[in-house]
Amino acid sequence: MQERQRSFEFLAAYRGKGINVSAADLFPRRYPGVECTAGLFALTGVTPQLGRTLQPRQPSVRRACSCSRRGWRNDFAADPAIVGRAVRIDGQPP
Repeated sequence: MQERQRSFEFLAAYRGKGINVSAADLFPRRYPGVECTAGLFALTGVTPQLGRTLQPRQPSVRRACSCSRRGWRNDFAADPAIVGRAVRIDGQPP
């Protein structure tokens, strides 16, 4: 869609969707959130406190997620080593 449209310099999309996140040492939890294109962060001017924003899909990357500050503090003990950690998203293996 981005490549075909002629009215905007930039285009991003999102839809509200909860996701289930779990890991070996993390009790499964459903988080409210959105499913979005990688460009949403740049379009809205949101920058991460740790790590990087989502990148355009690459064949070697199944899925990626970004965590809110509240989720990071409450569920991951504000651990800065969370960046790059493998988790299950909606039951899919990392």
